[in-house]
Amino acid sequence: MFTTQIISHSDALRHDDLADLAGWAGPCVTIHMPTHRATDETLNDSKRFGHLIDDARTQLEENYPDADAESILAPVESLARSRRFWQFQSDGLVVFASPDGMRRFRTDRSFPKDATVGDSFNFRHVLPMVTGDVPFLILAISRAKVRLFEADRAHITELPLGDIPASEDDVAGAYTREPELQSKGSTGNHAFYHGHGTGEGNVLEAFLRVTGRAMEKRFSTDKRPLVLASVSEYLGPLSTHINNVRVLGVVAGNPDALNEKQIHEKAWPLAAGEVQRHTNALTDDYAAAIGTGLATANPEYIVNDSEIGRVGTLMITERALGEEAYARDMDDAIRNVLRTSGEVWAVDELNDGSPFGALRRY
Repeated sequence: MFTTQIISHSDALRHDDLADLAGWAGPCVTIHMPTHRATDETLNDSKRFGHLIDDARTQLEENYPDADAESILAPVESLARSRRFWQFQSDGLVVFASPDGMRRFRTDRSFPKDATVGDSFNFRHVLPMVTGDVPFLILAISRAKVRLFEADRAHITELPLGDIPASEDDVAGAYTREPELQSKGSTGNHAFYHGHGTGEGNVLEAFLRVTGRAMEKRFSTDKRPLVLASVSEYLGPLSTHINNVRVLGVVAGNPDALNEKQIHEKAWPLAAGEVQRHTNALTDDYAAAIGTGLATANPEYIVNDSEIGRVGTLMITERALGEEAYARDMDDAIRNVLRTSGEVWAVDELNDGSPFGALRRY
């Protein structure tokens, strides 16, 4: 599979990555810094990174004297020495390291220069970026060609089709071309005709049916939504056979002449709308739960509830993400919620003006 980077020299950082990192053992080292794209400052960034490593080492030695600081930081120091790595940067870099390993992510979001060491990683700086991304699928379909992609804000990757037909020709031989002129009725707002005097409608119907059922079979347990790139008339027939994959909308027109970047440019606005819809749903749920015992904005309760798996969703406002007074508590709460399969979400504000809020499972 070949991935096209929409944002050069960036790495996908998703909610699942944070959930994985939340399970790592401490002490946890988090390093953030701004970086530069192919300028004279690029290699100087490695020196600044080295200073942050020294800061992290000091914190480890002072606060976790029993930890093997050199072992934890060894893979991080390898990054500092990699000339090639520093030549291919975006606008920001975040590195997570612990006794369980090291992961690094280049991003188009610049971060303040910072090194923190604690029992939990500091996910606060990256949370808005993770919240603002949406992994999604794209099905680009015409009678001549079918392409399947997975994408997010910064990347698009073409996937193998598997059981999905590559074109109408893949199914044409199995279906009659005898003319059938009757209409099959309408799906949505579009009448779908079973034949046009040549039997081609019969084959097209079969093509869309086989494609829809193959998509349903392959992605019915996948949580990612789907954007369809096709003529608008295909949406109704395909949707008939795609019941458990949520279709966000259609990039209308024949997609055959569009390359990956052009398809992404047209599809991303449909996917991006999911962020605001989900944010609105969460904040509305929080507002409705206040006073019922199923929501709290008390930081002590949030930390305690997260430790026993009671918090299903933790929302943190943009202003609270930078407040040092609650930093350690929030880092621990974020870790706990992610470890118990909960959701952590950055929001602009909450209805009651609180800096953060939690929705309880019970």
